[in-house]
Formats: sequence, C-alpha cells, structure tokens
Amino acid sequence: MDNKEYKRIVSKIREMCGFDFLDKRKTNNYVEARAVLYKMLEMDRLNTQEISNIILKNDKKFFNRTTIRHSLLNFEVYYTSSEFVRKLYHTLDGYDNLERKRTKLESLISEVDIDKHQELFVLVKERVDIWKRAIDQDKKYFFN
Repeated sequence: MDNKEYKRIVSKIREMCGFDFLDKRKTNNYVEARAVLYKMLEMDRLNTQEISNIILKNDKKFFNRTTIRHSLLNFEVYYTSSEFVRKLYHTLDGYDNLERKRTKLESLISEVDIDKHQELFVLVKERVDIWKRAIDQDKKYFFN
C-alpha cells in the first residue's frame, strides 16, 4: 500500500467520524474506528508491523503490534455489535446497501484469463501460508 492510499482511507474515516480517531482514546468510537483502519490495511496485505510503521510514518502516532493484533482479533465482535463499525467498513470497502456484490479478489480474478488461475492460486496460497506462519509465531510469542 502506498502513502496516498493510506491517507485516502484515514481521511475518509476522519470525515465519516467527525473526530481524529488516531488520538489514543479508549472510548468505543475511537477504538472501533481504529479497528476499521487496521482491517482495511490488513486486507491490503499489510502485517501488524507494517500497519504500525505506516501509521507512525504518516501520522506520527505509534500503535504497537499487540494493540493492532488485539483489535484485528476483535474486529468481528465490533462488526457484529456496532452499527458504527458496519457503516464505516461497508463505506470504505465498497459495499452497496450493506451487501457485498463481489469481493475485490473475485473481481480481479474475473479479469484474468482462466489459464492463469492456477498461477494465481499458487501465489495466493504462498501468501496465506506466510500469514499463517506469522499468526502462529505471534501465538507462540504472546501466549506461551
């Protein structure tokens, strides 16, 4: 993800929230808005360290990997229980009337010749394996 895309997402969240959600407040709206940002960045293939780095670089705010990981692990809870989170997330992720028509990945794959699908599968599988190893490493480090 480039800085321009990051700034677009942060700007959109700030605009929708009406407050600077990167302030280190622990009220629900601040925590949930940051969770949406983390989720959007994670969906763009950034790991927790990269998320921390891009926020620090662009906004001069430091959030450690554990805080980001905790927020990502709780995203489903925030999403399920908070209309605020659903509205932010759906708006940023291109949902239409709160229903997803197609995932971004499905859209991209549909544009590629079917003969290349196996090659894409291999690339995606490699990335998923990397994420799984990172998650396992985090679990070993934080929970043992």
